[in-house]
Amino acid sequence: MSNKPITILLIEDNSYDVEVIKRALDKATGATFDLVCAVRLSEGLTILARGGIDVILLDLGLPDSRGIDTFTQVYAQAKDIPIVILSGLEDESLAIETLSKGAQDYLVKGKDYLNTELLTRSIRYAIQRKKTEQDLFTERRKMEEEIQKIQKIQKLESVGVLAGGIAHDFNNILSAILTNIQIAKMQKREDISKHLEKVEKAIYRATNLTHQLLTFAKGGAPIKKLGSVIGLLQETAIFVLHGSNVTCEFSIAGDLWPVECDKSQISQAINNFIINAREAMPEGGTVVISAKNLLVEKGKDLPVEEGKYIEISIKDEGIGIPKENIHKIFDPFFTTKHKGDGLGLASAYSIIKNHDGYIKAESKLGVGTTFNVYLPAREERIAIRGKEVEEIPCGQGRILLMDDEEIVREATGEVLKYLGYEVEFAKNGHEAIKLYKKAEESKQPFDLVIMDLTIPGGMGGKEAIGKLKEIYPGVKAIVFSGYSNDPVMADPEKYGFCGVLPKPYKIKEMGEVLHKVLTRKFNTE
Repeated sequence: MSNKPITILLIEDNSYDVEVIKRALDKATGATFDLVCAVRLSEGLTILARGGIDVILLDLGLPDSRGIDTFTQVYAQAKDIPIVILSGLEDESLAIETLSKGAQDYLVKGKDYLNTELLTRSIRYAIQRKKTEQDLFTERRKMEEEIQKIQKIQKLESVGVLAGGIAHDFNNILSAILTNIQIAKMQKREDISKHLEKVEKAIYRATNLTHQLLTFAKGGAPIKKLGSVIGLLQETAIFVLHGSNVTCEFSIAGDLWPVECDKSQISQAINNFIINAREAMPEGGTVVISAKNLLVEKGKDLPVEEGKYIEISIKDEGIGIPKENIHKIFDPFFTTKHKGDGLGLASAYSIIKNHDGYIKAESKLGVGTTFNVYLPAREERIAIRGKEVEEIPCGQGRILLMDDEEIVREATGEVLKYLGYEVEFAKNGHEAIKLYKKAEESKQPFDLVIMDLTIPGGMGGKEAIGKLKEIYPGVKAIVFSGYSNDPVMADPEKYGFCGVLPKPYKIKEMGEVLHKVLTRKFNTE
């Protein structure tokens, strides 16, 4: 202890107890004490507000406050000052409660503090314990600040890795597109088709990359439909493993419950798990894909709501994942591979989470890894159609296309004309509303409006459809966007749209959406 006097605030209304404490402190050796007294809680709080108090001796039974509430009020104003409770009761539960809420000690009147040594020791220890608590808190805060700095640095490094990976992948894709276009320009007309097919393939690769990035970056909102995933599992596995030295075995329940999901996103997630399995077996092996129905009840060792689920398992015979890395595999940018950007499993995790599902990974070095995916299911029968000849639905009618990009307007306009529609163009929401009004007034109304969701610096589709609906409640509109993460894309009717068409699109998809919207009756009230 230092030679500086210890200033004690004694809040006690019993004059006899005050005298007892004064005499005990006067007899103390090794330290000097300045005693400041208050007989009411309100008086004590006023003294505390002035500052300069080192420790508080607090009676819980005062004229203006009694019990635990007395301590609570003092502690609220003096969190940094050690408090020693004085009580006339040997109440163990009260002692435990006050100590658990921040008091440093609990002394019983007429017993403990008649002993000078015990009282002064309690005061010294209370001050030392409080100082230790504060030092630990300060150190923890410093440590947390350092951790935040390190995490910030790691995130910046991760962004750099991501940017490099994106640039590399897109340069390869753009190179493929550019090369094939240049070759096509030099070829005879009958030879152009095969090069255009390669361009189309490269564009689909770019589309898949942007979908994966959007899903990971902002948790792209899934556009869900109820359906079976049996065909999806089989087709995805066969596609990923085609031409490799890895074979696939299926064990899928024939009565597998359907799930409400975005098939494109679930396919992407399964695709990433199978790629991971394939790359874990460079010398070849077998991937076993199984799926079954699962009823999750309360108390089950799964962090999901109780109910019906399907469990999808992807098991490989690969090298396995070290124990110290198993908890990192879903972290963005984490990878132990020479190639790859560490986004595959991170985006798969994001997809399953956005479907209210759960992923569990189990691995043993030299034996292999199993990913178990749990997705909420519904016990309904779904009609499974056989493969049909691909036919592009055509139609007729007047369509207003709103998009800020000229190349998109031109290309989509050509597709609409090919499908049999008349088309006019608008660059933004204001222009679209103006053209729609003009068409109504001239008795040549539009049958449908296709609206880009985002117009930089202008009115986008979400705002424009709201304004059009106010004037023309019966307007039919499709939202047209490359931002799959926007909630409008997941629930278009909630925002006034009749359908959704993600960018980029296949002509068949556009034809189907147009046909569905134009032939379906909507509630316009």
